[in-house]
Amino acid sequence: MTTGQAIAMDRLTVTRPAPVPIERLVLGRDVDEVIATLPRIFNLCRAAQETALRLAFDRPASMDGIAEEILREGMMRLCVMWPQMLGLTPTRPDMQAPRRAMFGDAGAFPDTVAGFQAFLASDQGVAPVLRAINDRFAPGVAAVSGLNDVTDATVMDTGAVENSPALRHADHPVLTHIAQTHGRAPLWRAVARVLDVQSALIGTVPVMRMGADGVAIVPAARGVYAVRARTDGGRVTAFSRITPTDHMLATGGAIDQTMDSLSNGQRGLAPLALALMDPCVPLTIKGLEDA
Repeated sequence: MTTGQAIAMDRLTVTRPAPVPIERLVLGRDVDEVIATLPRIFNLCRAAQETALRLAFDRPASMDGIAEEILREGMMRLCVMWPQMLGLTPTRPDMQAPRRAMFGDAGAFPDTVAGFQAFLASDQGVAPVLRAINDRFAPGVAAVSGLNDVTDATVMDTGAVENSPALRHADHPVLTHIAQTHGRAPLWRAVARVLDVQSALIGTVPVMRMGADGVAIVPAARGVYAVRARTDGGRVTAFSRITPTDHMLATGGAIDQTMDSLSNGQRGLAPLALALMDPCVPLTIKGLEDA
C-alpha cells in the first residue's frame, strides 16, 4: 500500500468544432449578399455582426438592435440558463419589466460595495443567482490573470487578451471591488453581465466605431466584435473578423487559464465556469472523467 502519493491527472482542455471557413464563404461574393448571409450562419449576436459588417463595408449602419441584443442575451443567461446550472428555479425573463426582474424593488444595480453586499444577501432580482455563483467559487477560484485588456489597436490580434463585457464597466466600484477580492473570476464576469443589462436599459452601450486600418469595432453581448474587409467593384477581396470567443480560446487565454486553475481538485466546477464565460460556440471539456 502506498500513502501520500499524488495521483497525476490530465489537465482539463477545451475543444471546439472545426471553424467555418469564413474566407471561402465570402471572398468574391457581393457585399450585400455577405451582409445578409453571415449573421444567419453565425446566428448569435446577429445585430452586432450585421452592424460590424455594414460599418466595414461602408454601408449605412446603426446601433439599433445591439442594446436589445445585449439585454436579451444577458437576461436569458441570468434568469434561465445560469439558474438551471446552479440548481435554482429559472424564471421567464420579463421583458416588460426588466428592471424589476434584474434588480428587484430598487430598479437599478447598487453603485456601492455596501449596497452590493446587501443586494447579494437578498432575494431581489438576480441576487440569488449572483449569491449562488459567489458560494460556488471561492475568491481566486477560476480567476484569470496576466491578460492585457483588448483595445481598438489590438482587437484584431489573435493572441490571448481579455475581451469581455467587464471591460465596459471596469471603473464601476462594485466590479473593481470584486476584481480585488475575487480576481477576474466567475463572479466578476457575472456581475459584468448584470451591469451590461443595465447599460442596455439606460442607453449607455458604447458606440460603434472605426479603428485603424479600416477595422470596424462594435459592442457585442460577449465583448467587442471586429471586422476588417476590402472590396473591389462591389465584391469582397479580403476579409477577417475577431470575436470575443476567439480571444477566450486563444492559447493561454481566459478559457485555458480557467481550466488550468480547476484541474487540481475542482474539476466539477468546469462546466459552470465555462458557461459563465459564455463562449458563442459549443465546446467540449476533456478531462472531466477525473473529476
